Amino acid sequence: MLRSGNLPLALVTIDNDSLFSQAEQTDRLGVASLITDSTLAIQPEPTVLRRFRSHLRYIFELFWRQPQTILQPAMQSPIREDFISLVLDVLDSHQNDPPLRPSIRHPYIKRAEEILLDNLDRPLSILDLCQELHISERTLRYGFQECFGLGPATYLKIQRLNGVRRQLKASAGRGITVSAIALQWGFWHMGQFAKDYKKMFGECPSATLRDNSLTK
Repeated sequence: MLRSGNLPLALVTIDNDSLFSQAEQTDRLGVASLITDSTLAIQPEPTVLRRFRSHLRYIFELFWRQPQTILQPAMQSPIREDFISLVLDVLDSHQNDPPLRPSIRHPYIKRAEEILLDNLDRPLSILDLCQELHISERTLRYGFQECFGLGPATYLKIQRLNGVRRQLKASAGRGITVSAIALQWGFWHMGQFAKDYKKMFGECPSATLRDNSLTK
């Protein structure tokens, strides 16, 4: 642990052999191309980075508060393996391809939006979309954040929920169930669907169907 002024700095080192060994055991040999003798600047997935920071903070807090615990020989191996696993997660989430400039990215996102809107009623995955457009998940995510202020998965969910709501209103009094309509729009987990629907519209999907049948 070092200190620069009032800012504490921590230096963690891992030997390449240990890193490669655990990468091989977990089928993540793709990270080998990122490990060189030179300095590497990476841009990992934000969620993975937050998990890494949280784990590192927990280790340091445990070291300061309970050094006798963390220094026990029996604790060394699991702590080491868990930390290397998180490092591999960070490296694995890094994309080698540089993000496209906004002016270049926009046509891809426009096409992605068209594909999503044309396939609202089927479970089109983000991976399917990336393969169709021949772009990385990171480029797709950045593009949607740039154009819509949210990720592609959230964008797709919002569009599908709106589609369900429109159909619920149009189907009131026709004997069609909420589940049937939800499945038609690609929702298979009814509990999560109902939760997301209520969060977005302030009422249960069954209430939308019922209230609109009363007005007809």
